[in-house]
Amino acid sequence: MSILLFLGPPGSGKSTQASLISEYLHIPFISMGKLVRLSLDGKYKAYKKSVNEGNLLPDHIVFDILSDTINQFDTNIGFVLEGYPRTIAQAERLDELLGKKDMCISMVLLLMLHDHDVILNRLTKRVQCSHCGKIVDARIEKNHSTCPVCHTPLMTRVDDNPDAISQRILLYQQEIQSLVDFYREKSIVQEINADRSVEEVKDQILQLIHSRLNQEIRS
Repeated sequence: MSILLFLGPPGSGKSTQASLISEYLHIPFISMGKLVRLSLDGKYKAYKKSVNEGNLLPDHIVFDILSDTINQFDTNIGFVLEGYPRTIAQAERLDELLGKKDMCISMVLLLMLHDHDVILNRLTKRVQCSHCGKIVDARIEKNHSTCPVCHTPLMTRVDDNPDAISQRILLYQQEIQSLVDFYREKSIVQEINADRSVEEVKDQILQLIHSRLNQEIRS
């Protein structure tokens, strides 16, 4: 089974690529960001203002949301995970959860994007479906008023404003290096140049996945 973890800064295309790869491999896609946004409209509504300002939900809440989701899936075929973990403590707890199911992360795909202006431009120019969560790049898509999947009106995310974006980038930079080092020790990290088109990035990722699968077959 394949459990693929996507890491990268805001605006690097993690969600887009994770969705594309899950469709290609026919395995479930768990978007932690989407799960959190749904929970903020329900059980954890009290945290909505703080998250919209660029802050994170408490660890124990995020973990409960994730574990409940994993338990609902037939994960014997694996899944794609994006938006979690963010810290070593979360990574260790995730390993513990997966270990109880005789599962482990097989590859960490690290999307590299360092230019703050590029990140800001990408995030302030995107819109998202209020129903299914589909992200649309308003710079590319001519029709960016309704979702191409479910035809629901598209909207700008509340946290896609310059101040909240800068806060999210800062949080990412503070956390990412130790987390990447944690996974490098397991020899499962693959770096991806995310400063390219969606198709080019997808092709990079698929080449790495196919290479890894071929290695596993030979061994």
